[in-house]
Amino acid sequence: MNAIKDVSNQNTNRSNLLDTELTKKLTLFREQQFSGSLTITSSKGYIWKIYSCLGRLTWADGGIHPNRSWRRHLMKYCPEIKQQHRNIDPANQWDSMTYQLLAIYLQEKTIEREAAIEIIKSKIQEVLFDIFQQEAYQSLSYRANSIKTSQLLAAMLRKPIALINSEQSIQESHNVWSAWVQKGLGFWSPNLAPKIIQPEALARAVSQQSYQNLVRLLDGKKNLRDIAYLTNQNLFKLANYFVPFLHQGILEFTEIKDIGGPVKYISANNNSKIASKKVNPNTPLIISIDDREAMSKLLGRIIEKAGYRFLGINDNLNAVARVMEETPHLIFLDIDMPIINGYEICSQIRRVAEFKDVPIVMLTGHNGIIDRARAKMVGATGFMTKPIELQDVIRAVKKYVEEKQSD
Repeated sequence: MNAIKDVSNQNTNRSNLLDTELTKKLTLFREQQFSGSLTITSSKGYIWKIYSCLGRLTWADGGIHPNRSWRRHLMKYCPEIKQQHRNIDPANQWDSMTYQLLAIYLQEKTIEREAAIEIIKSKIQEVLFDIFQQEAYQSLSYRANSIKTSQLLAAMLRKPIALINSEQSIQESHNVWSAWVQKGLGFWSPNLAPKIIQPEALARAVSQQSYQNLVRLLDGKKNLRDIAYLTNQNLFKLANYFVPFLHQGILEFTEIKDIGGPVKYISANNNSKIASKKVNPNTPLIISIDDREAMSKLLGRIIEKAGYRFLGINDNLNAVARVMEETPHLIFLDIDMPIINGYEICSQIRRVAEFKDVPIVMLTGHNGIIDRARAKMVGATGFMTKPIELQDVIRAVKKYVEEKQSD
């Protein structure tokens, strides 16, 4: 455990506020009055997006547990909203579904503007903290995507809910991160879940009431941020309370999965499996990446009926990492998805040498020349408009799978 502390201390200098790439990018955004988004990708496949309008921050999302974070913020600042899931017309869907949900709630007067602003501020600071932490221990890639301010405002349902000072947000988030490191917590993410591994030792170390409360909370299913919300405790103080138990081997911090998002879909580990046991494992595998469960099911029925193996990936944030675990012969990739769209996923897949020749057919509700040209630029093999037709899917399978095998 001391070795971990040493690593944290050695990396403290790397997390210097003025030296971080994140700070440089957001400072440049402010100076240039940038409108658009900044996509940050980690070597582990985690993706964050920070949105800016005229150099001011408007929203941030993504990361390790984006859906847990959204639910937690909604429950904290808008407890009156009981419905966790909401359908949005795909034709009106923006890059960030959670921001759009927030804007809709505000328009419907389901929540107060002050609560919405607090959610935005808290989300931005949470994302900045996570990026600071990840940047201290691994290389991150940054990509800015600028769009016209008028287009951004239209996508944000006419005007941003709030324009947040990036310099202040960076300073506040970095102060928390610095304090986190100084307490020897630098290596531990607040997205980890504390779990009791020596209950007898814990019972001896705390009162009976505290022990009962800890057993209820530390079940390995809630991360530190979840527990801080449930107990109404400061995250830093809570984590600091757990440190002695961690060092004594009474607790351990474990990784946990994200929960379902604001629109119901199949999670990365609950995606459509190879449905038919009669299908030969050597049969070509066809993957669909689409955040809509209905689309995955439709493609799955068509492809499996044709005698192929099928895997539907509906968690677009972790889609690339999931694809890396398989050997697909063809990928159907939806373009219009929140947080990270199909263009970005296609570009990431093409960066991996093993997948540079795997056929990728991109799906979209638009059939414009610009969409086709952009798809080709990021490495797409083909293009298909929705709603999809059975014959179009079969034609694509024959073209990219059957003919390739016969060559």
